Amino acid sequence: MLEVAMKTTIRTLFRKGYSKTKIGEFLGIDRKTVRKVLNEPEDEDNNKGGPWPSILDPYREFIEIQSNKGISIVRIHEDLQELYGVKCGYTTVRDYVAKLHLTQPHAYMILDSLPGEEAQVDFGYIGTLNVAGKTKKAWIFVMALSYSRYMYAEIT
Repeated sequence: MLEVAMKTTIRTLFRKGYSKTKIGEFLGIDRKTVRKVLNEPEDEDNNKGGPWPSILDPYREFIEIQSNKGISIVRIHEDLQELYGVKCGYTTVRDYVAKLHLTQPHAYMILDSLPGEEAQVDFGYIGTLNVAGKTKKAWIFVMALSYSRYMYAEIT
């Protein structure tokens, strides 16, 4: 299958008066291929790969509003089914939202600190442990140093 640029080159050379054999020699293709390209209608290349209408096009405004509110694609899919009776799969909605470029990158902040200046601490319940045949509640203490990212954890 020839690319559109190659087909355009063949047609241009033919209009300039080159023979099909010479065009084939210039481009390194068979003269029968040149003849085949010249017999094709030119509009055929322009119509290939056009955007197809989507089942979700009538609901585009609703999808944009919901996505800008930060509502998940799963929820948008469910709402389309419940409110509008749209019969489509989750992946159809996911791909449609991606095509619209509605997902915003999450903003984050990089924390810079000097060595020994800052540590982040967390303490939480992690379940129960069997200690010497007895079930005991277990908690965990975690401290991460901001500069080196070194982490210390201890179960208590």
